[in-house]
This record gives sequence, structure tokens and C-alpha cells, in this order.
Amino acid sequence: MFGLAQKGDQEAYQKFLGRVSSMLRGYLLKTMNPKNRSVEAVEDLVQEVLISIHRKRDLYDFERPLLPWIYAIARHRFIDSFRSDSRQPDCVAWIEEFENLAFLEFPKLVEESNGEWLMDGLNDRQKEILRLAKIEEWSLQDIANRFSMSVTSVKVTIHRSLKNIRKKLEEKES
Repeated sequence: MFGLAQKGDQEAYQKFLGRVSSMLRGYLLKTMNPKNRSVEAVEDLVQEVLISIHRKRDLYDFERPLLPWIYAIARHRFIDSFRSDSRQPDCVAWIEEFENLAFLEFPKLVEESNGEWLMDGLNDRQKEILRLAKIEEWSLQDIANRFSMSVTSVKVTIHRSLKNIRKKLEEKES
């Protein structure tokens, strides 16, 4: 089913996500400390894992078993969440929320304002990588292949470009 989903079959992808969601709920319920366990916390973690699976789907090696890959992602998301909850001051949570908003709202901002002022500080390569990743939703691997870069370099370019855009948004708001 995941193989069909990787080839663009939306129905197979939805079925895959549904099955993985129920499997993850059981795993996370067993893993979480009963003191901190709640329906909301489990659902938040399930969504984080699903997002991670979605973002990393182009890196999955079909020569390897799928379930250990999924459980490894879930375990890492759980550990990240545990660490984050235990050490994170409120201001960090706000900053991350702002970053996520800028990340998710980027296509809308570009559409509404032609995006020209947002892109002023970016070079042509950064603009193209950002456009392909966030507007046309290319996979990171496809972008890396197009620009003869590693996937990690593409991620760094996107991160730095979004950081530049966030800075512009902050300047505009103040």
C-alpha cells in the first residue's frame, strides 16, 4: 500500500495513513507515562509522526521493512516531545509556532502579495528551491537531483530562505 502511495495513488495513501494512525495511537498510549497521557497528547504525537512520515517519505528505502522505519520515526518524535516538554520555556514554543506559521503560510503570502518583497533578499537559486518545495510541492529528493545537491543541502537552503522571509515579516510588523 505504501508503494502505491509513493507512486501518487491518493486513495492508497489515505488508507495507509489511517492504518498507521491507529497503530501509532496504540504504540504511543503504551509508551507514554500514565501521568502525562491524554487523548490530546497522543493525538498531537500521532499528527507529528504522520507529518514526519510525509516529509521523509521520499527517503524511505523499499529494500527495508516499513514498520521498523515507522516505529523509529515514532520513537524519535516521542523522545523529542518528551525533551521539549521538560525543557522548553514558553517563549520557545511561541517562536516555534511563529516559524511554523511562516512555513505554512508561505504559499498564501506569495499568492496574496506576488511575494516579490518577501523574496528580495534571496538569490535566484534560493527562490527557485523555495518555489519548488513550498508552492509546487516537489519532493526534497527531486529538488536535490535538479540542482545537483544533497537532500540535506536543500533542507538547509529552505531553512535559511524561510529564516530570511521571517525576518522580513517581523520587520514589516514592527
